[in-house]
Amino acid sequence: MIRRNTFLCLPILLTFYLIFLPLTNHAEMNLDVKEYVLKNGLKVLILERDTSQTVAVKICFKVGSVNEHPGITGLSHLLEHMLFKGTKTIGTRDYEKEKPLLDKIDEIVTRLDSFKIKKMQRGRDYLPTEAEEVKGLKAEFEDLVKLQRQYAVVKEISQIYQRHGAQGLNASTSTSMTGYYCDLPSHKLELWAWLESDRMSNPVLRGFYQERDVILEERRQRLEDNPGGSLYALFQSTIYQAHPLRWPVIGWRSDIQFLKKDQAYQYFRRYYAPNNAVVVIVGNVKADEVVGLMRKYFEPIPAQEPPPPLTTFESVQKGERRVFLEFDAEPRILIGFHTVKIGDKDDYVFDLISGIMSSGRTSRLYKKLVLEQQLCLNVNTGNGAGKYAGEFTISASPKHPHTTEEVEAAIYAELDLLKKEPVTPQEINRAKKQLEGYSLRALRSNSGMAARLGHCEVMISWRYILSILNNYHTITPEDIMAAAKKYLVPGNRTVAILVKKEKPAENNKEE
Repeated sequence: MIRRNTFLCLPILLTFYLIFLPLTNHAEMNLDVKEYVLKNGLKVLILERDTSQTVAVKICFKVGSVNEHPGITGLSHLLEHMLFKGTKTIGTRDYEKEKPLLDKIDEIVTRLDSFKIKKMQRGRDYLPTEAEEVKGLKAEFEDLVKLQRQYAVVKEISQIYQRHGAQGLNASTSTSMTGYYCDLPSHKLELWAWLESDRMSNPVLRGFYQERDVILEERRQRLEDNPGGSLYALFQSTIYQAHPLRWPVIGWRSDIQFLKKDQAYQYFRRYYAPNNAVVVIVGNVKADEVVGLMRKYFEPIPAQEPPPPLTTFESVQKGERRVFLEFDAEPRILIGFHTVKIGDKDDYVFDLISGIMSSGRTSRLYKKLVLEQQLCLNVNTGNGAGKYAGEFTISASPKHPHTTEEVEAAIYAELDLLKKEPVTPQEINRAKKQLEGYSLRALRSNSGMAARLGHCEVMISWRYILSILNNYHTITPEDIMAAAKKYLVPGNRTVAILVKKEKPAENNKEE
């Protein structure tokens, strides 16, 4: 039982009562979230809970990789890192002395990048005169960085939080959202408001170019040297031909290495404004006091012009797409089908299909492909519905000596059964109970509730939480058959296969 609370919606008081109808017991969930919008457009969601003397806070910016374009891919993720570097008052011993050094570093890097671009365009090394100038610029860059570091206080934001008992301080970037979150003692909420309002209004992107290199190394580890990451990136850029979901959240290497600080500031002003953000506060707080803090610290931050809407959409796929990736790793396969966005009826259907097909040892794909036929080491499904129409995916790793071709055929046989025969009452009931359990467990902690409220508000509305389990309960075997027939068809299919790269044969030498 989740404690009953109340919702404040500009300034109308609304109380929502949701009765979920699980299969064996009736459970009632009552959430009382108070919703408020500041004069600058910042939305605040507050849920009072007195289960502990702590509070979970999350700031969600409605920006992610889909808001980028070729040339600046990866900028959202880079900014996620950069906003931990401090402000004009935090992270510096003397900003007035530090700023000229930061500006000079920008000038040097701009010149260095221009030489790198020329070198890449020519496809050959620097000319002798260029090489000498580049050498001098690099030396000047290193000298300036050493001077600038005398004024910088590394990780001061994190240190302040830690000294005051905060835990779980972190951030994340996805296709449609960037979030900053932590848990802290509830009497430290004003400290959070001061720190985060300063980050929102006065960020200083110190160490920007060094962080570019950090991101490039992260990309190498997560994508370029990672078989699963490389395969997924190839899959995404194949299943999406037009939509910006086609590029990885971390960005393309060629874009990351030339991102400029002035681009980041322009992007920040457009997308990290209060009128493009949601603040979620869950814990032992009083809503009236929280609103007072929000007005004091956040309301003075000016709103910006609303970001432009995304107008690029994916055309209907008209035929199977198939790609191969050579990699020094064991084979694997990733299959995907275009589906719907979050909140569509078929979004709930594909959550259930995913559970029926791969959740647990009794699920269809695991039972058939892993246990009975022993074709796979593992098999997983996922519903990628989000703010924009997503995809339903199936991934598997063949078990030697079986091949991806055998696994693929077995997967299609199971998908065809979804179209021809209704799933059994036991299967659909088990999937509904699993989803209900997962959903309720995720909301038990303050941090879990804050994360869920913020995510749903950015994707569709926080009220999605109030209806999701009841919507699962309404799905029938006939709905599953209809969705399978509509979406899980060859013409809507994209297949990405990792092929183990053959090592070059060694020359036989006579001894």
